[in-house]
Amino acid sequence: MVFQIVNTLILFFFLKKLLFKPVTEFMEKREQEIAGEYNEAAKLQQEAEDKKTEYINRIAKSDEEGKKIIRDATAKAENRASEIVKQAEKDASELKVKAQHDIEREQVK
Repeated sequence: MVFQIVNTLILFFFLKKLLFKPVTEFMEKREQEIAGEYNEAAKLQQEAEDKKTEYINRIAKSDEEGKKIIRDATAKAENRASEIVKQAEKDASELKVKAQHDIEREQVK
């Protein structure tokens, strides 16, 4: 019986040295690798969220710039239309005055 206990203890220490230690080291190494991969994934997730936010902001900014360009173009077109109407009214008025003078000259003859 003592011989079995001694053999069991020798086997236990032998297995601990040759099997338990390498398996424990392997498990710790694997745990560290998984933790590193998890951290990397979290970092990439945060970068993706940051880029998404940046792109949303860019789209919003582009949308605002487009609306501003349309407002500016509309204002310019309205100003130009107003100038054309004023010029047409002026030309019509001048033509009316000229016609009135022509009529008066014809009546004098």
